[in-house]
Amino acid sequence: MLQIESFLANSLQTLTMNKKKTGAHTVTSSTSTAIDFWFSPANENWTNPRFLGQLLLVFLVGFLLFSNTIKHEYVLDDTGAIEQNLNVQKGFGGIKAILTQDLWEFSEVRLGYYRPLSLITFAIEYEFFGKAPHVSHFNNVLLFGLSGIFLFLVLFKLFHHYNAFLPLIVTLLFLAHPIHTEVVANIKSRDEILSFLNVFVALYAFIRWQESGKKFWILVLFAFAYLGMLSKETALTGLLVAPLIAFIIYQKTIWESIKVALPFLVAIGLFFIQKRIALGSLEAIVPIDIINYPYVPPHVEEGAKFPMVFYFFSFGLHLLLLPYPLRYDYSYNQVPAVGFDSPLAAIGLILFVVGAIFAVRLTLRRSVYSLPLGIYFLSIVPSLAFTLLRGGIFAERFLFVPTLGFLLFGFILFKEILKKQNEKTRLGIRWGLFALLFVPYAWSTVQRNKVWHDNYTLFKTDLATGQNSAQNQRHFAEQSLVKAMAEKDTLKQKRYLKESMNSFYISVKMHPKFAESYIKMGVIHQLYLKNADSAIFYYKKCIACEPTSIMRAEAYYNLGTAYQNNKANLVYASYCYNQSLAFSPNYELAIVARDNLKKVGINQILEPIENDLSNYQGEKDANYYFKLGYDQAGKGDFNGAINSFNEVLKMNPTSLDALLNLANCYGMLKNYPKSIELNNRIIKLYPNDIRPWKNNVVNYEKIGNKQKMLECNDKVREMTIGQGG
Repeated sequence: MLQIESFLANSLQTLTMNKKKTGAHTVTSSTSTAIDFWFSPANENWTNPRFLGQLLLVFLVGFLLFSNTIKHEYVLDDTGAIEQNLNVQKGFGGIKAILTQDLWEFSEVRLGYYRPLSLITFAIEYEFFGKAPHVSHFNNVLLFGLSGIFLFLVLFKLFHHYNAFLPLIVTLLFLAHPIHTEVVANIKSRDEILSFLNVFVALYAFIRWQESGKKFWILVLFAFAYLGMLSKETALTGLLVAPLIAFIIYQKTIWESIKVALPFLVAIGLFFIQKRIALGSLEAIVPIDIINYPYVPPHVEEGAKFPMVFYFFSFGLHLLLLPYPLRYDYSYNQVPAVGFDSPLAAIGLILFVVGAIFAVRLTLRRSVYSLPLGIYFLSIVPSLAFTLLRGGIFAERFLFVPTLGFLLFGFILFKEILKKQNEKTRLGIRWGLFALLFVPYAWSTVQRNKVWHDNYTLFKTDLATGQNSAQNQRHFAEQSLVKAMAEKDTLKQKRYLKESMNSFYISVKMHPKFAESYIKMGVIHQLYLKNADSAIFYYKKCIACEPTSIMRAEAYYNLGTAYQNNKANLVYASYCYNQSLAFSPNYELAIVARDNLKKVGINQILEPIENDLSNYQGEKDANYYFKLGYDQAGKGDFNGAINSFNEVLKMNPTSLDALLNLANCYGMLKNYPKSIELNNRIIKLYPNDIRPWKNNVVNYEKIGNKQKMLECNDKVREMTIGQGG
């Protein structure tokens, strides 16, 4: 390790040494060629056509690469941040409330996120343009282009004397990197763009203050540091780059570096005071949510978070090196919990520890590598902390700022490797490598942008790589249902409904308490399949999962309509409407439905006794018989349950749940050969399901077939290991 460190620290002159020898704005001799001349301005001169040309080039690259998102619709989190945000929809009138509420106030989630600036910009857009996703997308792209300008200015100030090409090359590669598609194409992620833009304006002002000594720049850096914090709390780690710059670039002592960073610290402190006053607490209420927080008990064993931190550290490096495939969602169970027996987790731990040690030691030596490493580690910490502290998932937006540190480090390392080559060779390799990276980056970005056009396109595209994501399955199913509801062609509508139900079934199989899926499954059965019993079954499943108040209100309202319209049970319908209003008092549909029943003298507050399913004489489908069989088995009527599950299999011969329950019923009746037969049938249909193997371990033990029992037991162990159990 000492040899590597010696190469990194001593094989080049530090930034400050270069400043002393060449002057802060002296270009290297490589500018003798025409391409070098135009791509490396001699100084920061705002009247210099070359310098202005570079600024314009940077802006145009950032703007044009993402310009094909301008005609996109609201996508993903845009619904919660804009379409369902009543404060945003009030325009100017909602700004006061925005300044006092959590980011996800209208989604009934209190995560302690205080990011009012992006919501204020949405409110301003709503004031002038109403519901206008194209305007919002345009502004995202515009802000991203402006971010590129200030990134270039900061890099120019810091690295131009070290290498004339670095500021432009790194800025262009940063703007083109496809990992940024989520940030720019998802309007809600404007908080990321605003945070980045404000932080780099503040850093630019900080550098100007250090160079000129003019106190005006202190006011500028303070203002934009504060705006950066109002954009997103993670701006804090970006602002901490300022003392690093003071220590590494301006040769200040550690204490002096902290002192000159005081305006940043005051801005950060002011933000947290404001947040405490606005939200009443700095504590977050983290929901027990396996979808977004899958690495904590009771979902997994204690201690799963720690290896996942380093798994995501190396996984992020992988996406920075090879940004494919990209996804909008990495939630449960797209990335299953792993231990340090996973190569990515083990490698991530080694890289993190070694990288952190090098970052500290090289910073103390003021090496040219220290600033890129500092930027990378400081900006990656919030995402790793999200997993370590909350058991949260990975997201591509977490790599927005780390991309900069990654590219800076790579460029500097590449330059040092090539420094023994002659000037002509270095020039050819440099621009060849730039083209080799920029062209595929730009092409991939433009192509990935298209996927974010609307929810259906995004969810369907990413389902190809997200079949293990319960969230992706549910999202796609919902959008297929939306398509079906808007479709007038009967055949197309049936196709959409079929793919919707298929993905809903998969999602609840992965996550049996997925309330969001159950309520939509109820809607499909009620409105399109015309099966009230199945609709009622799924609405009750949704309620039993204890979702948010808004969803409970909707589920109870739908349940009431199913009882009223399909079963003519007005008493139970009245009870459901009252329950709906108990969770959402202003739910207009429930108010109207309740009041209409009041007019005929029905206003049921307590839950009435519902008729037993076995006495129901209406249409009976597979779901009806499955629930009936499940109830019968629960009461010990295994023969009756067998008859009900066989009815299910007449309608759906490959129903996994019916086959498993049927096999279990025969096992409970001590008909072990029949149970074995059914479990073997399941194994042929579903070879990757571990449950029939486990069942046959018991069955063969009961009939005294020890050899078969051991064979099944070995298979269970093999499958358990294969599943990471």
